[in-house]
Amino acid sequence: MNTHDRTLIAYLAEHPAASVDALTAQLGVRERTLFSYIKHANGELGPAAQIVYERDGESGAGYYLVVEDEQTYRNLLLAGEVEGAVPQTRDERVSYLINDLLSRSGYITLDELSGMLYVSRTTLSADMRLVEQALDRFGLTLEKRPHYGMRVTGPEMARRLCLADVAIGGAGRRRSPEARGALQTIGLGESGEDRRLLDVVSGCVDEALEAESFHINSLLYRNLLVHVCIAVMRIRAGHYVPLGGIDDKGLRASSAWPVAHRIARLIERDVPCELPESEVAYITMHLAGKRVLNGGTDDGGEGLVIPDEVWNVVGEMVERIRSDFLFDFSSDLELRMNLARHIVPLATRLRHHLSMNNPILADIKARYPLAFAMASDVSYILADTFGSMPSEDEVGYIALAFALAVERQKTGLARKSIVIVCASGQGSARLLAYRYREEFGSYLDRIVTCDVSEVDALDLTGIDYVFTTVPLHRQLSVPVREVGLFLDEGDIARVREVFRGVGEDQGERPLLLTHFDPSLFFVHLKMTSKEEVLDLLCGEAAQRHALDARFRELVARREELAPTAFGNLVALPHPITPASDDTFFGVALLDQPITWDGRDVQAVFLLSIARTDHEGLDRFFDQLSDVLMDPKAIAHLVSDQRLETLVEICRAIPSKKGDQL
Repeated sequence: MNTHDRTLIAYLAEHPAASVDALTAQLGVRERTLFSYIKHANGELGPAAQIVYERDGESGAGYYLVVEDEQTYRNLLLAGEVEGAVPQTRDERVSYLINDLLSRSGYITLDELSGMLYVSRTTLSADMRLVEQALDRFGLTLEKRPHYGMRVTGPEMARRLCLADVAIGGAGRRRSPEARGALQTIGLGESGEDRRLLDVVSGCVDEALEAESFHINSLLYRNLLVHVCIAVMRIRAGHYVPLGGIDDKGLRASSAWPVAHRIARLIERDVPCELPESEVAYITMHLAGKRVLNGGTDDGGEGLVIPDEVWNVVGEMVERIRSDFLFDFSSDLELRMNLARHIVPLATRLRHHLSMNNPILADIKARYPLAFAMASDVSYILADTFGSMPSEDEVGYIALAFALAVERQKTGLARKSIVIVCASGQGSARLLAYRYREEFGSYLDRIVTCDVSEVDALDLTGIDYVFTTVPLHRQLSVPVREVGLFLDEGDIARVREVFRGVGEDQGERPLLLTHFDPSLFFVHLKMTSKEEVLDLLCGEAAQRHALDARFRELVARREELAPTAFGNLVALPHPITPASDDTFFGVALLDQPITWDGRDVQAVFLLSIARTDHEGLDRFFDQLSDVLMDPKAIAHLVSDQRLETLVEICRAIPSKKGDQL
């Protein structure tokens, strides 16, 4: 089956009742040639399927693809191809196209790409819009020239970063759990030569990290391998990062420079390619951006010195949270240290326009909307200082630090000592530790957190249990339980069984009902934009509460700073600074979701925090977060838009006390 057959069949599979004019335009041939194509395709399809002309078809008169034997038909389409080699979904096609275009120096036409992927021009044109959006994020351009086709233009470093982003898994794409799977996403790592290269690069990186006592966690190690492998593949194809292509100011003085230099020399030893100093700077950039600083010291054994610039940025962030959210973390040294230790490598990533993928971003946004709002609120401080705005993935990691700070307020008494093991690093493990203190405080004494790569070195003396979010594949001297990264009801029940503690949470009157204004409850709205909803809520609130005259403007300024739509069909707009005499919230429910900064929103909670009198505000935010992140509760509310429904949901919120099981 040739390219013409596949293109014709693919078009008819998507466009039943296609006319002769449509088919000739799609294939770029005359009518007589079209009929010869149809005849040839039918010969290839045999009894499995046929292209026929029907006057009274379901979609009207025109040509149809009639499949008689689905399995044989699919086998024919796959004949001669390696299974899975031809992208089948839109995400797979977009990844394939980005990789193909970035690997070319010359032009290629849309028709040629359509034939390679066996899809119609219409489908491919839609895919190309997504390709252009992905390229644009890295400053790359899809140059189009009549009669020649298209090609990507832009610097080599941007090409590599774009390839790595596709491989590791950007927003909306499946993230591979290991380096080989990530490289296969962009068509690399599949051949025997590619597999050998990955093994060689992995060995070189391992040897260098061990020799230099330089530690990165398992997730970041996978990402580093992908970046280095892509760099080696590009170098072997003759594409180098030019001298001056990276601003190496500060990189040469970094503790990551000798590690990168050793990696480069080891690769030159084992792979036939040369890595000049510009490539050493490229590897250093990734190492410095992926460094993990544990326990207040770097992995080289020297005392961690936090630069004044970073410490000042942390101070600004804490002050902004105090003014915007009325959470005073000024005396929380652990929060300051957590933020500072994260911002040291983050600063490198922002200065070089890198981004670290966050595999638990969706869970963070759903489980900790308040913390994510805080992190979004302070992200502009990082942008002003380090030159680029953090991605949502990066904001998610910052949110973990704020979630830890909020959770610390709820810790209680303790009894047992446990270990928490996570695959994605210390931040998520420590957050889970505070969740355990929240749910099982009276049964816990000491909590040790670690990355999965550190389990073998653990001293389990005095430890009662190990809770892990990933299989450990080893025997330990204490009981081990596998749990989810975020505690759900099932996890809580299983952990309670382990602790042999059966107790019921005590209920209390939810603060949500204390601060909810029933006169600001609007249902079955037909509005189509967030501006309409905000105008309604802010206008009605101004008639019922003592507000700052600029209340609507302050809400708009907060929206400009960072989105307040956190998923789960919910948005939580609020003024950028406290602007009312009392704390209250109102709710607007729509019949159909509207687009709110790229997200679907159907339930809008307008929140205003009082300028003074903040007693119980932490518990109020905790209860509000429970409602916003509960998919069943929000689904119930938007389907049954009654005041009684909201009250029922608020009353159903359990009390969360750190000293009770």
